[in-house]
Amino acid sequence: MDIDFEYRSFGVIPLTKERGGRVILRKLQQNIKSIKTETELVDFKKDRDEFNISLLKKDKKIQIKSRYLVLATGGYGGSFQYNDNFKYKNYNVFDIINKNGGKIINLDCIFTHPFGYCKGRNILIGNETKEGEFVDEKGRYVFDEKTRRLIKNNDYHEIFDVLVKQEIDNLEKGNKIYFMNSKRKLEIIPTVHYTAGGIKTDYLSEVVGCKNLFAIGECKADGSKREGRFPWISIYFSYCQWEVFGREVWISLNYIIFIIN
Repeated sequence: MDIDFEYRSFGVIPLTKERGGRVILRKLQQNIKSIKTETELVDFKKDRDEFNISLLKKDKKIQIKSRYLVLATGGYGGSFQYNDNFKYKNYNVFDIINKNGGKIINLDCIFTHPFGYCKGRNILIGNETKEGEFVDEKGRYVFDEKTRRLIKNNDYHEIFDVLVKQEIDNLEKGNKIYFMNSKRKLEIIPTVHYTAGGIKTDYLSEVVGCKNLFAIGECKADGSKREGRFPWISIYFSYCQWEVFGREVWISLNYIIFIIN
């Protein structure tokens, strides 16, 4: 994809000023149809060997039936007050899964980024944070010297929990946190960056408890509190899942509907 990157302890990360995931998706979509959709999943119900599916498109209700159903409805990060995820008007897919016999797991597996700004809608990345300081309203450093050194060296990705805890300690005392350099002053708030909980599936991404229903991407549970999740992993999993579909499932499908919210 011709994207410059560097190695980190958790893998690789693009060397771009904007978010790496956005860069990757834009490159991937250069030669394929856009994944954006105006169709909203309202509800579905499993009735014996088929799904009765309710959709909404431009205020028009649509009813369809399908023997198989694949959900790619995104993660639940956008449901938090402070987050830099896509915010859905309604995110009720987990309730629908529960109604149809599926299971939702690991909802406490949340990756919070310490350096959110614009009320958490954006995050500062390493190339930006090393050019300034994090201070409170009185200009005092928020982090200790060792932590500040790690930030300056862009080597803080293994201590996110420590950073968030120190920030919360300050915020609970009524102090605001700012990032300052020679060009700008930003108010900082921890923000939900990724979620790893979701719909429980087997290795083929079939939803446990609901035959012929599949879940891929961030709506699928793909982490645990012990392992967590860092950027790109849901993309990797989606690639692997499609490979599995192509090899072991696709040949048996007569009719399949993909729901991407």
